[in-house]
Parts: sequence; C-alpha cells; structure tokens
Amino acid sequence: MVWLTISNNRFETTIEGSSAVSAPMPARELRPPTAGPSVPSPARRPGPAHSEARLMALFDSAMDGIVTIDGAQRIVMFNKAAERMFRCPASTALGQPITLFVPERFRAHHARHVEAFGATGTTVRQLGRGGAISALRADGEEFPIEASISQVDLAGQKLYTVILRDITERVRAEAALLRYQNELSELTRRLMRQEKETTRQLAQALHDQLGQTLTAIRLAFDAAPAGSPSAAVDRPRERLDRLIDQAIREVRQVLVELRPPLLDDHGLAAALDNELQSRDRRLAGVDLLLEVEPDVARLRWPADIEHAAFMVAREATSNALRHARASLVRVVLAGGARHLRLEVVDDGRGWPRDAQNARPGHLGVVGMRERALAIGASFTVEPNPEGGTLVCLAWEDVA
Repeated sequence: MVWLTISNNRFETTIEGSSAVSAPMPARELRPPTAGPSVPSPARRPGPAHSEARLMALFDSAMDGIVTIDGAQRIVMFNKAAERMFRCPASTALGQPITLFVPERFRAHHARHVEAFGATGTTVRQLGRGGAISALRADGEEFPIEASISQVDLAGQKLYTVILRDITERVRAEAALLRYQNELSELTRRLMRQEKETTRQLAQALHDQLGQTLTAIRLAFDAAPAGSPSAAVDRPRERLDRLIDQAIREVRQVLVELRPPLLDDHGLAAALDNELQSRDRRLAGVDLLLEVEPDVARLRWPADIEHAAFMVAREATSNALRHARASLVRVVLAGGARHLRLEVVDDGRGWPRDAQNARPGHLGVVGMRERALAIGASFTVEPNPEGGTLVCLAWEDVA
C-alpha cells in the first residue's frame, strides 16, 4: 500500500512502512538557443508546489474519509470526505485531538488502542473487531463507521492515517431487513397456529356432523327391508351400498389428512409410524420405513414442534413418491429431551423444480422451510450421497 503525506512543502511516499522524502527541485538554468540542429527539450518536471497541489486534489477526491494524526494523536490532515462525514470543516479539525470525533465513553480505550498499535510495528490494521465502530459528528450525533488505521515513521515522526467509511445507511437497511424477517417469522408462526386450530375445528365438524350423518345413513340402509329379490331392485341397492361405504372412507381419509392420528395422544414417533403404515398399505412396490430408537420413540416434544415435524415428514414423503418415483423412503427420527432431528431419505431420481413450489393442499419445499423457521429449526434439502434426496429438519431448544 502506498501512502502520500504532505509535510513542510515536501511530499513523502511511503511503501509498506518505508519512506522516501523528495527535496524541492532546483530551478532549471535558462540558456539562449545555440546554433545547430534543433534538439527537443525534455519535458518540464513539476515543482514541489505542483506536486503538492496534485496530491491534495487526490486526497480530497477520495470517497472515504481520510484523517491523519501525529504521535500526540492530533489531527494534521482532514480531507473533504471527512469534512462531510463529521460535519466539521478542516480548518476547525486541524490541530484538534482525534478523540473529538470519538464518543466520550470510548475515548480512553481509543487512545490506548492507537498507542498499542503504534508499538506493534504493524503497517495496517482494521479498527474494531471486524465490524462497525461508533464515531461522533461535530453536532453530537453518533453514527457507525468501518475504519482501518496505518502508521508510518517520517524523519522520526510517527504518523497515523485512518480511512473511514460511514455505514449509517447500510446499518439501517440491515436493521430494517432483520426487523422484517422477525415480523415475517412471527406472522408465519401465527398462521401455523391458526392453520392448526382451523384444521382441528374442521376435522371436529366433519367427525361430529358429516361422519355421524353418514353413519346414520348406513344404519338406516342396513335396517331397511330388502324388498322383493329382483335384479331391477338389487342393482341400485348395491350401488347405493357402495356409495355409502365410499363416502365413509373418504371422510375418514380427510380426517386423517386434517388431524394426524395419534399425534396429540401418543406423540411424534407413533404418528409417523401410523402415517407410513397407512401409506404402505395403499402402495405396491414401495417400502416405507421408520427408523427410531426405543428411547427416542417415547420422547415428547412441545406440540407445535411435533406438529411441524410431522407435517414436514408427510410432505417430504409425498414428494419422494410423487416426484422422485422412489422405491424406498426412510424416515429417521433422532433426538433428546431438548433437541430433535428428522430426516426423510429416498432412493428416487431427485425432485424436479416444480416440487419447490406449493400445490393446492400441499406445502412444497418453501412451505416446509417456513414450517421449520416458524419453530426455530433449520431445514435443508440436498442430494443424498447414495442417490435420491435427503430432507432434514433439526430443532434445538435454546431457551
């Protein structure tokens, strides 16, 4: 890194800690032209004043604030960007201690930090611990900056140069983004709770009303006299019999979809086992396996954690069967009293891009991720090293 410093009408160039000082150039002697072939004169070299002006122009054109202080930590150079940043003209800042622009609670620490840096011999160092530090404008407003400090010895004089960048807008944008993410997470949690309550109420209504009505129809139909045995009567009766059975099965299946059986009363492991067994009976040529240690199978987690994990496992299994055409799907449940890890591993051909999106009645990858975020869990979907896809949800109670 090259540093240029103006001192006593001379300019000094410093490269990585070493310095070279240029003395003023002597005036060139002017002689009248002599006879003979014309010889082009060499280009006129700029004098010290011209070099100083060019250096100051470069110094003041920098987008970042540049402040140079001496060994006593008093300001000796203050560029235009620093003027704008600190809302202080250079004429006021020059000669003042650098702590003028440091919040009072940090001034003693800042002075010690500069002294310690000077003793290290290190050429350049970032101020702060890799993040923003606080600075103070002339009007008393604190603001965040990023800064680096360098040092150089010139003719026995220690000089420190600080390059500063005002990151107020960036910090505000990051804070706004974090606030938006927190609000979105809270909204997601509320929606998940509302979804759970709505599905519970709907399942209750289907069970208590439509389910009871269908049961009554079945009992009434079975109790009704068959009438005269004839093909004209038997065929409609048989068809009605089948329709009643079909309606009862469909209502039961909807209840299963809306309210996972066994989850509330017996826990996540029992509900997952029931889910996979019910699917396995309807599928040919597909193996659905639950892998869980006995001690883990007896564990209970908070209701919202179990519900989210179950719904993610259900959706991941559906995607593996629907999109990846898997012949083997393994659901692996592990964890302890305050942590849980759920993996759904298939041997299929991978999920297509449209599996990333939700479809009516299903979550999609985005929905599964939102369920995980709503309970403070991590969620990943990645290729399985042995082929297929690995879906993982990991939750830990950090309270």
